[in-house]
Amino acid sequence: GIGTAGRALQQRIGVLAFAGYLTEDRRYFDQAKAIMLAAARQTEPTNRTHWVTHLQYSDAAQAFAIGYDWLQPFLSEDERTEIRAEIAQFGDLLFTDETVWGTSDPGVSSSNHNSVHFGALGLCALALGDRPEWLAHATERVRAYFRHFIDETGYATEGHQYLAYGLLGALPFAHALERSGGPDLVAEQPAFARTSDQVLWSLLPTGGRMLPMND
Repeated sequence: GIGTAGRALQQRIGVLAFAGYLTEDRRYFDQAKAIMLAAARQTEPTNRTHWVTHLQYSDAAQAFAIGYDWLQPFLSEDERTEIRAEIAQFGDLLFTDETVWGTSDPGVSSSNHNSVHFGALGLCALALGDRPEWLAHATERVRAYFRHFIDETGYATEGHQYLAYGLLGALPFAHALERSGGPDLVAEQPAFARTSDQVLWSLLPTGGRMLPMND
């Protein structure tokens, strides 16, 4: 539904572009490009009827930033300008939005709301390449997420489901930041490797009922 509109855009653009690179079939790139341009032309980042909360427009911002990066070879100069303008609008919204999720508090920092919001801001900054203040703030907030999102055993403070959503916001930015010459935020969290152990080996078959800690 509309509550996951941004995530749907992520999935459509991301999967199609990824399939294009895997298969070298131009049709996947063309379809991803068509969806990205249609979304840019039919919606506005500030439209709260469509992008209902900051999670929706954070997901949408990530979709445009990654889509711009992956689909650049298939965009005309005018289309690149159009998508950059959309990314700039989303990024400005994420940077200036007065939200509790920018608060420097362990309970706030460990939330998926923090990583999804500021991971998207960081990707917008990297895509545009000329917003150092966005990049610095995103790096600070995603670093805080990695510092607090798990305990020393690797167990996620929000439980396993929101661990997945939180990392969906944080990891694309963290890896892109490292590749661009920035710090390795993942390596700064010593218990990170234990997270996969928790998910793959320590998770009991409880029918989807997990215990969120300190959420």
